[in-house]
Amino acid sequence: MPRRWYGGGDVNRNSSVVLETQLLLTDYHEYRTFIHELGHYALGLYDEYNFPNNGVRCNADLNYGFMDYHYSGANSTNMSWNHYYQNANCQNNKQYIKHQKGTWEVVNNRYENTYDGIYAPITIPSERALPAGTFSFIGPNENFGSLNYDVGSQMTFIAPGPDSPLTTKIITAKTESDSLLKNTEIIQKRALDNRIIKQGNTSDDGKIAVLGYVVGDKVEATGTSENISVLKILNASDDVVWYSGELESDSDELILYKASGIKPVLPELRLSSEGFGVEIVTETVISAIPDVLVEYNDISEEANLSLTDNGLLISHAANESQSGSIKVSTLDASNTPFFFRTYYEYSISSDVDLITQVSSNNSNFSATLTDSEHIFDRVFILTSDFPVPTSGLEENSRKVSPAFGFIYEMDDIDAEIDLEIRYSELNLDHPDNELTVKIFRWDSNVTQWKQMGGQVDTTHNVVSVGVAEPGIYAAFTSTTTTNIDRNPVEMPSQFRLHQNYPNPFNPTTTIPFDVAEPTHVKLVVYDLLGREVITLVNEQKSTGSYTVAFNSGRLSSGVYIYRIEMGRFSDTRRMMLVK
Repeated sequence: MPRRWYGGGDVNRNSSVVLETQLLLTDYHEYRTFIHELGHYALGLYDEYNFPNNGVRCNADLNYGFMDYHYSGANSTNMSWNHYYQNANCQNNKQYIKHQKGTWEVVNNRYENTYDGIYAPITIPSERALPAGTFSFIGPNENFGSLNYDVGSQMTFIAPGPDSPLTTKIITAKTESDSLLKNTEIIQKRALDNRIIKQGNTSDDGKIAVLGYVVGDKVEATGTSENISVLKILNASDDVVWYSGELESDSDELILYKASGIKPVLPELRLSSEGFGVEIVTETVISAIPDVLVEYNDISEEANLSLTDNGLLISHAANESQSGSIKVSTLDASNTPFFFRTYYEYSISSDVDLITQVSSNNSNFSATLTDSEHIFDRVFILTSDFPVPTSGLEENSRKVSPAFGFIYEMDDIDAEIDLEIRYSELNLDHPDNELTVKIFRWDSNVTQWKQMGGQVDTTHNVVSVGVAEPGIYAAFTSTTTTNIDRNPVEMPSQFRLHQNYPNPFNPTTTIPFDVAEPTHVKLVVYDLLGREVITLVNEQKSTGSYTVAFNSGRLSSGVYIYRIEMGRFSDTRRMMLVK
């Protein structure tokens, strides 16, 4: 369809304009036109498809975002940023000519500020941990032909949330003992088409607004502890602390029940001529065949199951690439129902799609062939948050990522592969332990974890290592450090705000920062709503390294933001209070 123009030229930009033509929003072109025009009127942005003075697009494949004319593709609900304009040949569209920067930077410079004492941060792409090889997050509704209301795992809704024309259901997640479950990922399965939608995480009060909910949809959650987001490691002899639950259709409370007598589990992967298989290896004997659903591409079907000496083998036929989940529902030691869900990526090379790099469905795991002459014929990646055995690990090790099953077929089985695993800072008990994060591989011959090593990128929370074999991989800390040696003689050469330690903390934590030259320093703690909690520092400081203690007092558990301003330098970090 032809593009619809709702503006009146440059004279109307950056001002309030009454649109005489009503947007019907009957197809995805209308939705994207609406977003594009809001960029003009609400944010003061300019067209990135408009090249004055007979200019041309610098790259036919470059899609700047929703201020461009494209109506499909991975950036169609994103915005451009300065990375897009590094090449001078790409600086000839109207947005860059007018602002000399990308749209993210325009919004950041204009709106990141303190309003009525409430600091409102904006995190631009260069400040985020982006998936390997990408320059932006994929938007939540890239396929506007299917209005699925996905919000993605990157977003947390604080109930009751803003008014919205979308159908919503506000629920509260809690345990059977009535403990609220914060930061818990909520999964929705739509009755309309069986789609699995990650709705985001609950707020500190355990609430979430489930977007697009209609009667008949299933809503569920699972996790390892009463703070579901924290991955804890257990001794092999310990019972797994595992909660699971589904929302009753007439209830607003999602109750998660604790399973009993459950042991750590490892997923062993298989490839067959028909597709793939997952063997659930467990120390407990599975006495009955559970219900197992494989859900992908809006399809939900039962898997082929068989008992093995080690546990349960789940088989699934697949003759093309697909992304989905496997849900296992069974009984615990007391015959109480419980379930867990894993996510998978299954990729097959074709004549037009030669696979040299693959990643898990949430991009927390990626594998790249170091030699471009080789390709993966088939690759299967399984992501599991279920607790795993800890044999072979140091006593104080902490699990900082899910476990990833990784298996493949290729022309050279010995080719070297670069593995990257994204870890969670929330699971570090001390900031210095971040440098001890390593990638481990489960050795089934001796039934213990073996360290593969790893190079840590603390900016993007990624640890990487070269490997040459499939297996089960996960990231753990390798040692525990409790003291930081800060030599007062060595003056810092740059301004820096460090991660607090310990983190999580209760009730006191320490925040370090470096001052590169004498300046006024202001350090403020905010809650997630942007409300100021306390000002820790507000004075002139000379060059040096400093620490300041923060006592949470009567504050409730949750994530808090601390922000520092030192002259023109500013930075923001997060810390978690767990009581």
